[in-house]
Amino acid sequence: MKKILIKIITLMLCAVLCLSTLIGCAGGPKVKLPDYTGEEFKFFAYTSPTSGEWVKDGEIYYTEDYQTVERYKEYKESGLNILMLTGDSGFTNEGPWKESTAYKCMTNAYAAGIDKIILDDIRLTTLVYSQSLVGGEGAIYSPEDADGDGVSDALYRDVKSYLETYYKQPGFYGIRLGDEPDCKYQESFGHVYRAVTAASKKLGMEDIYIFLNLFPHFAPGENTFSEEPTSTFEQAYMSYLEGFLETTRAPRLCVDIYFFKGYGMTRGNYACLQLFERACKNYGARTTFALQSYEGWSGNTVNYDLMDRAMMNFEMNSCIGMGMTEFAYYTYMPGKSYSTTGTKALERGSFLTRNGEKTNIYYYAQETMAIAQKLAPIITNYKFQGSKLYTCDDPWTQDNPIVANFDYTNYFRSSVDEKTNTAIEFDNSYKFKKINKVNIDNDIAFVTELYDQTNDLYMYMAQNVIDPRSGALGRTDMNVSIDFGDYEWVAQIEDGDVTYVKLEDGIYNKALSAGYAVYLVPLV
Repeated sequence: MKKILIKIITLMLCAVLCLSTLIGCAGGPKVKLPDYTGEEFKFFAYTSPTSGEWVKDGEIYYTEDYQTVERYKEYKESGLNILMLTGDSGFTNEGPWKESTAYKCMTNAYAAGIDKIILDDIRLTTLVYSQSLVGGEGAIYSPEDADGDGVSDALYRDVKSYLETYYKQPGFYGIRLGDEPDCKYQESFGHVYRAVTAASKKLGMEDIYIFLNLFPHFAPGENTFSEEPTSTFEQAYMSYLEGFLETTRAPRLCVDIYFFKGYGMTRGNYACLQLFERACKNYGARTTFALQSYEGWSGNTVNYDLMDRAMMNFEMNSCIGMGMTEFAYYTYMPGKSYSTTGTKALERGSFLTRNGEKTNIYYYAQETMAIAQKLAPIITNYKFQGSKLYTCDDPWTQDNPIVANFDYTNYFRSSVDEKTNTAIEFDNSYKFKKINKVNIDNDIAFVTELYDQTNDLYMYMAQNVIDPRSGALGRTDMNVSIDFGDYEWVAQIEDGDVTYVKLEDGIYNKALSAGYAVYLVPLV
């Protein structure tokens, strides 16, 4: 009798469980989000923990050695999962490898739990900035290429010997080649990049990480982007981006844009984000990005108001919404040299001060990266498709001259280039596949479309891109309304957390603060 009773109770529990499951299914979407557990975004920073030697007004002084296990643990705890050793942490080839600062840094960083380390090797850095590298008058290497892979045999042998110095070092992940080179170095960077790729494969490293960061669109210099006459600024800048992709055959293109310049937005940010994606699509590469952790220049004056949480959200969401998954912050620690007078008298906003103290930026970035990593297993298989900027139909409802002077052109086009007398324009013609209409009630929003081909799912990022520093005007909040047509549900990803939201007549509504975004997947 007892066994029969237990069996009856068991059957009843099963029935209740099945019923609750059916009710749950009936009350939610038929399709749920796929989970790509294990995927993560890549984060690192310029100016990693230093030797503690600084140059102030031309005089050398010393604080403490930050290239220790404890300091690298602190670096890792911020959320940065890759270490880039440059400057006084890089390899200068001034003595045996195991007596070098780079060896000490790699050993201590690996002991701290950092297993992906990018190294700056001065021998490679010297080569990439040699304009006459292969062939031609005064060339360092002959163009002889026995393998037919487009790499000089002699250059290949030298690069291979450089990598053999440290490629077996625990934690070795890749090479940093250079930062913001002019277009005149496209050929030399291309030769060295391809030589590093070929040599690393020969040594058994099929996926070595090679870091090369290019200029933003507001770079100085008349011939920075093109030495040939061009009819438009967009053509000049695209030739710059595609020139490096062509010569290096790189799988990734890293570019920096500092969104916040002085007390306004840098003009043309979104137009140039589109160009990055277009260039990468043309060459089968992906876009990576260098993020600012300080406010930049306004004319010849440096503004030292530190970035806040909303500003760091702003740039991170803008990039993730464009399908980017790799980021380098500028900077973890301040630069080595500085002055106590003039426009560069103060420290820029970095994660740590020169005295090794954590700034607010450390904690803002830590929180920003943690939320991004929660999103990574959800978004990683989605590829960027297109983007649009939406402006408010009637933004001038307040009797406020500052609000009335809000300039949409900061978002839609760059400053006019003096050489070509043209600007880079944002292409706002993209047609979203699953969105019928977007309405906002304040200034300007950025909406992007991404696609997961494996699961035939579309994702949309809707972001409030009003400058967060406009808070004093009381106009940074925004209501977004999106018409998804016949869809009944959306998966809503906010701060990395997923909820399933039932739509009313296909309409989704959300209030967003400046810089913040919501990621949406329409579901049946």
